[in-house]
Amino acid sequence: MKAETRSVRSRFVRAAVVAAALFAIAGPGFAQDTDGDGMSNAYENFFFLNPTNPADALLDYDGDTLTNRYEAAKWTDPWTEDTDMDSWWDNWDSDPLS
Repeated sequence: MKAETRSVRSRFVRAAVVAAALFAIAGPGFAQDTDGDGMSNAYENFFFLNPTNPADALLDYDGDTLTNRYEAAKWTDPWTEDTDMDSWWDNWDSDPLS
């Protein structure tokens, strides 16, 4: 198998695992947002943010210039500047989960 094909496959598998984990954690309350900061409790719990602190939505833990709220909307990792590890930071990447 070519290295490029393996890379695409590994990124797809990684994205699928993250999506499955988010849905497993969230259950029926997937869209619940206790603190009203625009990030679901499921997202905040999955990425170890505080679902009762609305101030964490405006922070940028990974330094990619995207706020946690924006990262939540894109389903990117707020702790990693390059979620899909393709050498393009999330703020420059047209498809940060590719």
